[in-house]
Amino acid sequence: MTQREALAFFSRKVNRAVLTVAIAAASKTSLVSNAWILKRVQDDGRKQRGCTHPFSSP
Repeated sequence: MTQREALAFFSRKVNRAVLTVAIAAASKTSLVSNAWILKRVQDDGRKQRGCTHPFSSP
C-alpha cells in the first residue's frame, strides 16, 4: 500500500467517525443515549487498530 493509498484509507475512516458525531450534534442527542452512534464510533476505532477491544493499544 502506498502512502497515498494509506492516507486515503485513513481519511475515509476519520471522516465517517466525524460525520457520525456531527449527526448526533445536529440532532441534539447524546452519544451515550444513542447506542448505535456510540457503537459505530467504537467499531470504527476497532477496525483501524485491527483489534477487538475499542481502547486497547495497537
